[in-house]
Amino acid sequence: MSSKPKPQKSKFKIVRYIFILIIIIVAIYISYVYIFLKPSNDRDWEVGFEKLPRITIDGTQLTIKDLRDYEYATDQFVGVNYLERTVDVSQLTRAWFVMEPFEGGIPLINIDDSIAHTYFIFDFANSDPIAVSVEARREKDERFNLFTGLTNQFELMYIWGTERDLTGRRVLIEHNKIYMYPLTISQQSAQNLFMQVVHTTKQLETTPRFYNTMSSNCTNELAKNANLAKPNSIPYNLTWFAPGYAEEELYDLKFIPNDEPLSQISQKYLINDLYQRNYNQPDLSQKIRSELLK
Repeated sequence: MSSKPKPQKSKFKIVRYIFILIIIIVAIYISYVYIFLKPSNDRDWEVGFEKLPRITIDGTQLTIKDLRDYEYATDQFVGVNYLERTVDVSQLTRAWFVMEPFEGGIPLINIDDSIAHTYFIFDFANSDPIAVSVEARREKDERFNLFTGLTNQFELMYIWGTERDLTGRRVLIEHNKIYMYPLTISQQSAQNLFMQVVHTTKQLETTPRFYNTMSSNCTNELAKNANLAKPNSIPYNLTWFAPGYAEEELYDLKFIPNDEPLSQISQKYLINDLYQRNYNQPDLSQKIRSELLK
């Protein structure tokens, strides 16, 4: 008498087991990334990210240690340098919004001109400008991309540097278009914005945070600081996730000049040629401003 063959598992059950296994793996990974992985200021950092700025406040006087001042020549990096600089906040005269668009938009999604880097530059009546750029702090041999930026792979860093460094690298080395818009806010508002950025930077000295492509990127960090300096200045909008549209939002909010069509405004404040012509001049910042503010 022959025995009955054992019933085979259905393909449905196999697929179900695979699906459950995938869910478990994803859950473990998410738990690791968002619960167990902790930010730190103590890692083997890539060049350019090795020193956090350290700021002390004494009344209206601020001393910034490890202000980055890298040197560049056309198409090449020249040398590492860090400065200590003291500024008087009461002498802060103007704030600029700088935009560096990247070509290609968001990969796999047909949205052009959606990706950009943005940062602030602050002018002082009695000292050189200071630039502040919010960036993903990379370890040695790490490469940034939008998707790893979602998974707590990079710490958040506010880089404080000279205009020659932060703008010079983007113009001379990376050859990206740079638009430098004067913020149409009062001197007092510019000072308040600066001090809020100072306080946020100081918090990161002792309480590191992760960079996140969506929730803590270069542009929405600037917007958060603006809203802390003056509540509801920058409404929650698409530019918090797609910085490439930031100039349009600021144009509509009248935070950058809007007395002409945006296309003409953008062309006026495109500084690449002006920057390249004057980079080796000791009065670089003055030359740029004399052109942009006339």
